[in-house]
Amino acid sequence: MSRLFGFARRARWLHFAILGALLFLADAIRTGPERETISVTREIVDSLARTREELSGVPVTAQERPALVAAYVSDEILLRDAYARDLHRQDGLVRKRLLELMRFLLVEEPVEPTRRELDDYLAAHRDVYLAPPSVTLSHVYFAGERPHGSAEAERLLARLRAGADFRSFGDPFWLGHRLEGYGEPQLAQLFGREYARKVLALPLAEWSGPITSTRGVHFVRVDAYRPRELPPSAELDTMLRLDWLAAKREELLQKKVDELRSKYHIEIASGVDR
Repeated sequence: MSRLFGFARRARWLHFAILGALLFLADAIRTGPERETISVTREIVDSLARTREELSGVPVTAQERPALVAAYVSDEILLRDAYARDLHRQDGLVRKRLLELMRFLLVEEPVEPTRRELDDYLAAHRDVYLAPPSVTLSHVYFAGERPHGSAEAERLLARLRAGADFRSFGDPFWLGHRLEGYGEPQLAQLFGREYARKVLALPLAEWSGPITSTRGVHFVRVDAYRPRELPPSAELDTMLRLDWLAAKREELLQKKVDELRSKYHIEIASGVDR
């Protein structure tokens, strides 16, 4: 009998322990950990409504506003949970977009450059704005390997140098018999690097050839040669202004980044280039 009473007492304490645990669990479920607040202000809802109206062109009714609130809250929940999961660090596109947004928010629009600042910028970056040398040329083009043999080529060259109409010789070329203002990159793209190198070294106003290209055989006369030079002043000033402003924005942004840098302790592993 004493065993029975002892078992009953132990069972009663076990019931109390289980009941206490259940009450604690219920309270934890009810209250949960401290939760982050999502505040939906009238300003936010008004902004959402204006954005919807701008996109649709239709006013948002009072009946539609609760749906805007619900969608906003859902988006905030997903966004904050995404941050909690560090998805913004794992997804390269999200990371890139955030960086672009931060740069946009931090950068200050510089004041317009003065004439002196543009001139100083040009002096420091002159080579960037010098156009490559270019030529204007006339040519007689043969697809394949004509004219046949060196003797025929010499006869054609002699006739060209004697003043024969060059347009009456050769095969049609899709850009015509005359190419105006072609630099080495354009010539190399059309005919190959070796052709471009040879043409840029030809004497002025004298027929030369045959010169082989990736398209065939050419007899060439350089009619005009333009050395490296700056573009016209109006075009140059436009480029200088845009490049100066871009450089100034980057400089101002870097100052902001340096200010933010003081909030962090930077550890760079040994062996990493600094």
